[in-house]
Amino acid sequence: MNIETASALAVELSHNAVGSNLANRFSVQFALSNSAANTPLKIVMPDLTHAHSSEQWLGLAPNRDWSAWYLFQNRDYLFARVPAALTQSQPLDEAAKTSYLALFDCMHQLGYPYLCRTWNYFSDITHAGPRTHNRYQLFCSGRSRAYQSCAQSQAHYPAATVVGSHNDDLCVYFIASKRSGSAIENSNQISAYNYPKQYSQDAPLFARALLHQTSQQTILFISGTASIRGHASQYANDVRQQTGVCLDNIQTLIDTAKHEHNLDVTSLSELTLLKVYIKRRQDFTTVKTLVEAHCGSQLAVSYLQGHLCRDDLLVEIEAVCIKKTLTY
Repeated sequence: MNIETASALAVELSHNAVGSNLANRFSVQFALSNSAANTPLKIVMPDLTHAHSSEQWLGLAPNRDWSAWYLFQNRDYLFARVPAALTQSQPLDEAAKTSYLALFDCMHQLGYPYLCRTWNYFSDITHAGPRTHNRYQLFCSGRSRAYQSCAQSQAHYPAATVVGSHNDDLCVYFIASKRSGSAIENSNQISAYNYPKQYSQDAPLFARALLHQTSQQTILFISGTASIRGHASQYANDVRQQTGVCLDNIQTLIDTAKHEHNLDVTSLSELTLLKVYIKRRQDFTTVKTLVEAHCGSQLAVSYLQGHLCRDDLLVEIEAVCIKKTLTY
C-alpha cells in the first residue's frame, strides 16, 4: 500500500479467532489472559458477548522500519502501540512519562505532529499505593510530566480512554495526524484538564472529543465518557441512571460538533462504533438494553468488563464516528 495515496480509514469489529489476514490492519485484540493468541496489541479484558474480540482499523500500511513498534500509517494518520519493553518494571508514573515521551518522539520523527486519540490500559487502576496516590493519579502525573517536557498545550489534547485491565504492564496506543483537529468539550461538564485537585494532583489531560477532517472524511473521536456532570460522579450504584448520563453526554458532544463544525450527524445511531466498559458483569444486560434503546441494534458495539478511574463509576462508553463526506 502506498501511504501517499491511501488515506480513508475504516474500523470494524471482528469476533473470529485471530487469523493471518491482519497484515494491513491495525488490530487491537481483547483477550481473557496474557496467554491468549500471540498478537502484537492485546488488552487483557474479557468481552462480555464473544469468546474472541478485536477492533480492526483498515486503510493503513505497516511500517517495517520501526521494528520494535507495532506501527501503521497512511497519508493522514499514524497508528502505533508504544513498545512494552520501554516501560517494563518501571513505576506507573515513570512508565506513563516514558510512554508519552516515546510517542511524542515517534510522532515528530515520522511527521505526524498532532495527537488525535490515545488509549491507556493498566491493572489495579484505583488501587492506592504507599505514596497514597492511587494508580490512576500516578498515571495522570506521569502523563502530565511528559506534556510539560514537550511543551504540549491544551489546544492539542487528544480524545482519550484510561481504563483498568489485567495487562502486566502499561499499554498505550494512539492515533496521530499531519493536520490538527478541533477539540470538543461538553457544556455540562468541567473540562477534565481543569478538574479540582481532589481527583488528581495533576489533572487528566484530554479533550472530551476531537473532530478531525481530511480531504476524504471527517472523524469524531469521542473519549471514554462516564456519568459525570460538572466534575462530580452521578448516581452512585445505579447503573441504569449512569448509563443514561453517559449516553446523554455523548449526544451533547455530537450536538456540539454539529453546531460548531457542521458535523453531519444527529443521533447516536449514526455512530460507527462504540466500546462499552462495564465494571460489574451482572450489569451487562441492563447496560446493553439501554444502549440498544438509544443507539439501535445495528450499531457495532463491544461490551468489555473493565475497572474505571473512580470507584463509584460503573460504566464508561467511548465512540468513533466516521463520515465519508464533509458538510460545510
